[in-house]
Amino acid sequence: MVVKTQSKGRDFVGLQVGETDIERYFPKDRFVIELRLDHLQILLSLSPDFWRGRPEICDPRLSLWLKSKNLAASPGQPPVPLALIPAGNAAFHLSPLRPKSVLAVRPAAQINAA
Repeated sequence: MVVKTQSKGRDFVGLQVGETDIERYFPKDRFVIELRLDHLQILLSLSPDFWRGRPEICDPRLSLWLKSKNLAASPGQPPVPLALIPAGNAAFHLSPLRPKSVLAVRPAAQINAA
């Protein structure tokens, strides 16, 4: 699933999860999740507001990891998307999205001339 960074000024404060992903991947009886950040493995508490319109995952360790990845967008830019990949029961792996490969397409005129 794709999640977005949340920031306050230039500092990251956490992640925002989409409403449909909450229903699909986060059972309401789970208040703790495991988050794998490269070689780090941390347990995070989800607030009751997570299921009430404020789907945010916040933790100082997560904020430091986000900052270490140099994901900062310029002020006024949209939040940075990341991949939050299910990795077991209430466990997720977070990683930067890999850019889609761009195929070089030549105009038809160049193909016909070749």
